[in-house]
Amino acid sequence: MPEEQLGSRVTVSHRPGMKWFTKTARGLDEDHTLLKREFQATVAASETFDDRGNPVALPKATLGNGYLTMETPDRFESPFKSLLSKEIPDEWTNYVRKIGEKLSALHSANVPFDANPEMPVLYPIPISMFHLVSEGALWTLEKLPTSFHEAAALQIEQLDLLPKVFIHGDLSIDNILTDDQQAVFIDWELAGMGSGLHDLASLMASFTSLRLKAQIVHHQSWTTGPAEIVRELTDFCSTLLQSYRILDGAYCGDTLMRLVSLKLLTRAQAMAAASISQSAMATLLLQLSMNLTANAKSISESLVPHV
Repeated sequence: MPEEQLGSRVTVSHRPGMKWFTKTARGLDEDHTLLKREFQATVAASETFDDRGNPVALPKATLGNGYLTMETPDRFESPFKSLLSKEIPDEWTNYVRKIGEKLSALHSANVPFDANPEMPVLYPIPISMFHLVSEGALWTLEKLPTSFHEAAALQIEQLDLLPKVFIHGDLSIDNILTDDQQAVFIDWELAGMGSGLHDLASLMASFTSLRLKAQIVHHQSWTTGPAEIVRELTDFCSTLLQSYRILDGAYCGDTLMRLVSLKLLTRAQAMAAASISQSAMATLLLQLSMNLTANAKSISESLVPHV
């Protein structure tokens, strides 16, 4: 059975017409508590259906001794590689609609899963993590106005006041599989109860990061600043929110854009701290983060006519 490695803990096995994702337990998870929790969340999500009767998660999950296996038809593929093209493919709009519909089904369902997600740190990662690897990123972070830090702290407090729903918790583009008819979500390790804005913002930050990487890969100029990326993000958000549909009460465009900004900041910090080779990407992500924070209100207002 042919296998491929996806990261340090996930392998994909192929047979004609089918494939299996196998995820092993974390090294520190000796009693497999986290893996069992992920299995429970996966099962709960697989029993949640959209308007067409399709499940939110892969329906066939099996928990073994130290591993979790998910089975899926071979036609399901990750759409994230298409975002690394120089231009966004035409079919991407259809992908986004399917993702929004499935996310709407997840957030509107009464899912019997009461654990709170182990949210990654949104802000701040200590500034000391930058100085060894990225002078450019450090310089950019030091230029953040005091108002940015104050707004970030306030934003996190406000999220706790929003309605809680069952969320994926780590909904990046590479945790999504699609076929011609639907999208399904994988990797439910951080699932739990929280604001649906977390999932929306994670998707938007993931999209933005991939499009920025595409610009770098294809040697596109950054002379116009983040304007082109912001335009693509706005189009992505508009399409996503059209199909998401859960907007009353829970949709706060300004809050959402600021949360995207914080998630981009966290990505930038992680990149800058991890490797000097990623410092350029980290610096550009920081610039995007500041741009979104400064223009959150105007960007969110531009989305309203589309939803």
